[in-house]
Amino acid sequence: MASGSVDGAISLRKGDVFANRYVIEHALGRGSTGEVYAAIDWEGQRPVALKIPAPRAQQPASLVQRLIRGARAVASIEHRHLVRVYDCAVDEHGVPFLVMERPEGETLAQLLRTHQRLDLGLALEIARQLSSAVAALHAQHVVHRDIKPANVLVRSTDATGPTIGTMLAMPVNTARPVAYRIPSKL
Repeated sequence: MASGSVDGAISLRKGDVFANRYVIEHALGRGSTGEVYAAIDWEGQRPVALKIPAPRAQQPASLVQRLIRGARAVASIEHRHLVRVYDCAVDEHGVPFLVMERPEGETLAQLLRTHQRLDLGLALEIARQLSSAVAALHAQHVVHRDIKPANVLVRSTDATGPTIGTMLAMPVNTARPVAYRIPSKL
């Protein structure tokens, strides 16, 4: 399966099989909430992004249940500008994981590093598409909680311009509908 590390984190390498289904190709990134790997789904015969939360995020059981509820809620939302969530489960060792679509492209953070300043038309299109994706989430009472340039994927698919996908990072808060309070005085 995977090799462990001193801090209890799971360390996956090329060729490792995770959860008896996902063959690891390479690491895509590491953040405060966990690690993301490029993998191939043996059953679905498709490339996927596999996210495994950091060890401290794997406890307690209520967090794992919230993660699964959130992933299932997100998986039910289909939108052109959202990266699809295929699965969320717990492996045979009790490690929760999230399986997502793995579209090609670069993150908005990478794009900003290489260009430093975006063309106004491109910036507005990215903002429009990202707003549309967030509106689709909010319509289903889902809050992303980690929208940042590193979690926005920019990919060009046709002559109509870039397609934006938000990489939905764990955790996603879906325990209850989001309530907005309007202050009586400003």
